[in-house]
Amino acid sequence: MYIYTKTRYHPFRFCDLLKMSVILYRTRLKSRYILSLLVGLLLGFVFSLACLPLLSVCDTHLSFVPKTFQSLHLSQHSRHIRSSGDGKISVLDGKYEKKLVDYGNQDYEPIIHPPNRSKPTLSSTLATNPVKVTRPRYIADELGIKEKVVVAVLSEISHLNTLAYFLNQTLSAHVNRILFFVDDDIQDFPRGMAVVAIHDKRTYLKPFYVLKYLAEKLIKNYDWFLIVPDNTYIRGYKLNEFLSHISISQDLYMGRSFDDVHAVYCYYGAGIILSGTVLRKILDELDWCTNNAYSQDLTDNIGRCILKSAKLPCTNTASVRIKGGPEVLT
Repeated sequence: MYIYTKTRYHPFRFCDLLKMSVILYRTRLKSRYILSLLVGLLLGFVFSLACLPLLSVCDTHLSFVPKTFQSLHLSQHSRHIRSSGDGKISVLDGKYEKKLVDYGNQDYEPIIHPPNRSKPTLSSTLATNPVKVTRPRYIADELGIKEKVVVAVLSEISHLNTLAYFLNQTLSAHVNRILFFVDDDIQDFPRGMAVVAIHDKRTYLKPFYVLKYLAEKLIKNYDWFLIVPDNTYIRGYKLNEFLSHISISQDLYMGRSFDDVHAVYCYYGAGIILSGTVLRKILDELDWCTNNAYSQDLTDNIGRCILKSAKLPCTNTASVRIKGGPEVLT
């Protein structure tokens, strides 16, 4: 006969056992972490004490370094180190010997270098007394940038409100500058006109006063110079376009010559174009030009002067610059 008995397990006892096992497991993990941390700190402290003599080689005597580390250092850098008793270390590197002083074992004494009493040299004199350089007022003057053309108009006081005024109105928008030369001072003239007085009543000498004024005051600022009377009509747009394509490196005495094929003078009434190089040559021979201006014809006087100074006859062709190609005559 079999007898079956039932055993009851209390649920609270099983939960308590589970909690206790978890607490014990966590305690063991914490003890392991703490132990590994302590071991790491201890090893680090031991290694730091062991490496301390190696780190203090630079500021201590070389004799404190173990011989094994000395041989290792010498084999790596292929140098010879020699120590003396006065705190100096000699490093032999190839053919050169460098001495390193250990200031930690002795008192530092500063060395005073007295000023040099030798005679001042040229460089020191220039440094103490710099030369003052006067620079131009405008950047264009310093860089040598020139404008294109200036027009010199020979006029009269009675024409300033008529012929000269209309020429200024039609031409001023196409050229860089227009100057009107008259034979006397004047205070009342149209606004916007630049008037220059020539204190000489001799008409045949007027062109030479104009050439002298242009050569002395404006030759550094312009490439081309046009001399015309006030009764000449000029197509400013065509003039500007033509001068923009002419090479400035050539000597040019350009205008409309007489009908004679052997004529060497340009007709003054149609206007005369001069390059800056020709104007500079005229300035050198200006005294000869004024002494030999015996004709009342301005064309003859100007042409004779240019032929003497620049050795150039009148021409109606010039070298034109073409982008990407050579200069051609037009």
